[in-house]
Amino acid sequence: MDAVLIPKDLRDFIASPVLMLVSVAGAGGALAIARGLGAEVGPDGEIDMFVSRAQWPDAVAALTPGAKVATTFVQPATYETYQVKGVVRWTAPASAADRLGVKAYADAVLAILCGLGLRRHQILAFLSADDPIRLRFAPQAVFLQTPGPGAGQPLESLA
Repeated sequence: MDAVLIPKDLRDFIASPVLMLVSVAGAGGALAIARGLGAEVGPDGEIDMFVSRAQWPDAVAALTPGAKVATTFVQPATYETYQVKGVVRWTAPASAADRLGVKAYADAVLAILCGLGLRRHQILAFLSADDPIRLRFAPQAVFLQTPGPGAGQPLESLA
C-alpha cells in the first residue's frame, strides 16, 4: 500500500493538543495500545508520535520497523476524530528538545481536559511523560471517525 498525503488542515490537527492513541499487534498477536504525547507530520508526510516507554512498555516493544499501526487523533471538546493507519519506520529515544515538546503537549492536554471537568488525578493516570520515545510511521490510509454519518469513510472519499 502506498503512502497517503496528509492535507494541511489534518497536519495542523495532528500537531495540536488532541488526544491520541496508537495500537499495534503485540506479543502473540495481542493488541497493545499506548497514548500519544504529541505528534507532528514531517515534510515527507511521515508522522512522528511520542509515547511513554515507561507507561506503555508492551506497545513500545511491538513498535518495530514494518509493524502495522492504527492511530487515532481526537479533539476532546468536539469528538472530531481521525484514524490514520500506517507502517512503523523506526523508533528512537526522545531528544531533550522532544521532551520539552512532550511536556508542553501534556500540560496543554491537562488544561483542556480539566476545563472539560476531568480531575487532574484521572488524567495523570494515562498521561505520563516518563521516558518518551519518538515513533515514526508512514501513513497508508486516513479515515474520518467523528461520530455521525461520515464515520468510517476514507478521508479522500469525503473531499
